[in-house]
Amino acid sequence: MLVEAVHTAVPGRARFKVEGLYRSQSLCRLLEDTLPRSRGIERASANHLTGNVLVCFEPNMNCKAIAALIEETVRGLEASAGEGTSRLNGESPRRKSNHRGNRRLVSSRNGTAFATPRGIDSARADSDAWHVLATDSVVAKCRTSTKLGLSEASADERLEAVGPNVLPETEPRSAMSILLGQVNSMPVALLTAAAAISVMTGGLADALAIMGVVAINAAIGYVTESRSEKTIRSLK
Repeated sequence: MLVEAVHTAVPGRARFKVEGLYRSQSLCRLLEDTLPRSRGIERASANHLTGNVLVCFEPNMNCKAIAALIEETVRGLEASAGEGTSRLNGESPRRKSNHRGNRRLVSSRNGTAFATPRGIDSARADSDAWHVLATDSVVAKCRTSTKLGLSEASADERLEAVGPNVLPETEPRSAMSILLGQVNSMPVALLTAAAAISVMTGGLADALAIMGVVAINAAIGYVTESRSEKTIRSLK
């Protein structure tokens, strides 16, 4: 069986085992790019290491219909690969008259051919496959230059539009805030109450021991959190 549904218990989600998907990154990208264009399918996530594809779809969709779409996509890629091999061997490709032949090839920049249904706008296909764009296309889309980069005016304009390219930074905590965080808890309150009761009942040694434990725990926590704060601030 080319496509097998292995998990359909969750409504609107189904996992399919796809023959030929294992270690095939081209088929993985093709499924993720093609399936969401079908009506009723919201998202598809394929994994070339497990050979499975997870599909999120509308409740009125049928798992058998989704399996048929996946099978059609896989067979379309196989047919495209066969035609490419025939051209390399000097053979003329055969035209298929069935519905699987109603596909066209979109060639990526790394030489991998993807089969997509006819009628899909080429510009949309290129924008979806941003990860295979050539350098010249990226430079053109970003309106920049490989030699000069952005002009100062363009850089100022984009900086004003989207903001600086920095990670958000939280306000650093003060030493007093970290120390209060170590003693401001229910266990410390209970131990402090126990120490107070011990003092009132004459158990001064017990009270000193309890408060000593609280102080040591607060000191260790303060040192640990202070070092963590410094490490986090240094990572930016």
